[in-house]
Formats: sequence, C-alpha cells, structure tokens
Amino acid sequence: MQPVAHIGIFVDNVSKHDLEQGNNRDQDGLILDRATVRMMEEQALKLSPSLANRVIIPIDGTDPQSIRQRAEQLTLTGDNVWVQVPVMTAGHFNEALIKQLLSEGVPLAVNGVASKKQAYQLLTIAGAYSTPLLLNLCSAMSRYDVIVSVALAHLMPQVQVISKAWTSDDFWDLQDLHLDGVILSQQLYTELDVLTTSTIGQACNVKTHQQFELVME
Repeated sequence: MQPVAHIGIFVDNVSKHDLEQGNNRDQDGLILDRATVRMMEEQALKLSPSLANRVIIPIDGTDPQSIRQRAEQLTLTGDNVWVQVPVMTAGHFNEALIKQLLSEGVPLAVNGVASKKQAYQLLTIAGAYSTPLLLNLCSAMSRYDVIVSVALAHLMPQVQVISKAWTSDDFWDLQDLHLDGVILSQQLYTELDVLTTSTIGQACNVKTHQQFELVME
C-alpha cells in the first residue's frame, strides 16, 4: 500500500520565472530565492493578490535593525507572506527583533532553530502575540529536541513547525515526527510522486487555483 503524505510542503528556492510559469502544484508553499527577493526590493515588485499560497521571503542581514526594516517592507508585498529571519545574528539571540516584528503583526518564519532551548525561548515570546509563527528547525537538531519542540509548539495554535528534507527518507521521517511542514528542493519535489495526492498542504499551507505572478507596484 502506498503511503499517504499529509504534511505541508514548501518548495525551496523558487524564482521569479517559476512564479510566472506556475512551476509547482497549486497547493504548496513557496520559499523565494535570494535573487527574486532582491529584485522585489529593487524594483518595488509585489506578489499578485491572486496568489494564495504561503510564501516565505528570506532576509539576509548583518544586524537586527537592518533585518527589521527589510522585514517591515517585505511583509507588505503580499497577503500570505511570512518573512524569514534568523534566530541568531552575530552570535546573539534575536529576542528583541522577533518581539518587535510579532508585535507589529508581521508573520515570521524563524530560521536556524537548533535546540529545544531555542524553541522554548521562541514559544515563550510567541505566547504574548497572536501573529503566526513558523519555527524552521535545523536538520542537525537532535531527534529528542525535535520531538520536544514539536510537542510544545502544538500547544499554540498560531505556531507551526517545519524543517528541510534532504532525501525521501527525511520526508517520511519528518512526517512521522508530526511536523506541520517540510521544505523540499525542487528536484526532490519532482521525484516524490506521492505528492500528487490531494491531501498535501492541508496541515500547513493555504490552497489556491490561481496562477503566480509578480507585478510592478
């Protein structure tokens, strides 16, 4: 019997061309590549209002202040945008940054969560706000820490947990660990035929039947 996938999907490194061509199934989330993010900022591009998929926009920055400014700008580019910020910057936990953005209602995907201690710190912050939060767990996190982090996160309706799957075995393992979503490379995404099932995305992603596009402001 073929296993059933019921975990949310995020396709990694999606480009402007991919968006315009609709090169992913319509129920999946997206993580934009850095070149597309830079283009959005430089050319004042916005995501089409018809795009209902969850879109994660990664932000690189050397200090929390610059990250906050870019996050506040990029959250305005679409209705289903989650801004990805690092859990640490220059060796320091980004507590003030994450508090500020959540208090402003900016949906966040916090990247690089490496331990149950960091997950607990983030959940303690998230408990004060209703803003949606995604915890992106490091692939190297211990299995025990993943189990604890997922169990704690599922006590909060505004929080979901995702992580990267490097192989098909990783994919099934993360589903067995009850994560809400999994990040897949475009190659692995196309190789997993089981993802054609209609149950994909119900746990973690917003569905749409619209085309993808970026439009000028």
